[in-house]
Amino acid sequence: MSQADEIRRCACAEYVKPAKEKGEKFISILASDVAKKINSKNINMLERMPNVCQALGGKKFAVLCNVQLVKISGSAPSGQSTTTKFTYRIL
Repeated sequence: MSQADEIRRCACAEYVKPAKEKGEKFISILASDVAKKINSKNINMLERMPNVCQALGGKKFAVLCNVQLVKISGSAPSGQSTTTKFTYRIL
């Protein structure tokens, strides 16, 4: 499994699935929260940020979790920081 697949599966299981079970319509996920949860050995959190942000902002994540990305906020100009927040509509 690629690191991006691991990121997508973790975010879906840890954040999207519980929100769906609660009947929530929207969910926000902070990139640093996902980076802390993924099990990538010997890679520090800042080195993971580009992969985390790309995985959470991509179409594959939206399809896998049946969500629609509606907003990206709080990020550095690169769009790949620990403070990047992804907000999704749960479909």
